[in-house]
Amino acid sequence: MRILTQHMANLRGTLLEHAKKASLAAHPDNLGDAREGFARVFLEENLPRTINFLTGEVFNSADERSGQIDLIVYPASSPRLNLFGETHLVLADFCLAAIEVKSNLTTASLDKPSHFKSALDSCVRLKRLGRMHPIQGSMVGSGPVALTTTPYMVFAYEGPQRETLEAKLLEYQRHNCIEDDLMPDIVTVLSRSYYTVRNNGWLTKIPEQYKWSTCEEDGVLIGMYAYLVKLIEAYAYNPKFTAFSSYLRTFDKG
Repeated sequence: MRILTQHMANLRGTLLEHAKKASLAAHPDNLGDAREGFARVFLEENLPRTINFLTGEVFNSADERSGQIDLIVYPASSPRLNLFGETHLVLADFCLAAIEVKSNLTTASLDKPSHFKSALDSCVRLKRLGRMHPIQGSMVGSGPVALTTTPYMVFAYEGPQRETLEAKLLEYQRHNCIEDDLMPDIVTVLSRSYYTVRNNGWLTKIPEQYKWSTCEEDGVLIGMYAYLVKLIEAYAYNPKFTAFSSYLRTFDKG
């Protein structure tokens, strides 16, 4: 096993062990906070130091908001509005990714509540904020690719089998008439050792009839890790200035 794969496999075991210990928490909020904290530490200790991991909300130049986001991947050099501690309001054009952390990514019929449905509803709200500046990168195997919506990732300690997840993703998209760009970019289910990634050219590129690719491996964390590294490197290569005029202008009231 290659060093990078072995390291990610080791970290998977560590995260699952920490999550097991956290299950002693009697209140679901305490369990969720602990497992979110474990995910944050994994990212902080293994990704470039140029990035901060915040919690809070994303807003765009029209003052539209995303709702609560568990982990916001945000350049350390970019402005943010601190509310308290690690809770912030951040500008959509500097948000490199949003990560929703789930203890268990439960699924159900779409007319009933589930962690899967709440995560995808949150994804759509965030991505509909848009960006004035796409994230520019290189497509796998060919030319450039531009992400016009903010990448959204779901990180679950427990979750459905991969066939169930793939079917639920397609069901949600068809039921809500959602275009591809509003769907999650990558879903990781740690206990089952797989991740499912959208075929938008950022991490994978296969024939267009296949919307998703699923990879099952010991180094299951590699998918999210590589996706984030490419986002961070892309922003470092092509940073943007703060468009204060767009965020401060007064809207006409009709």
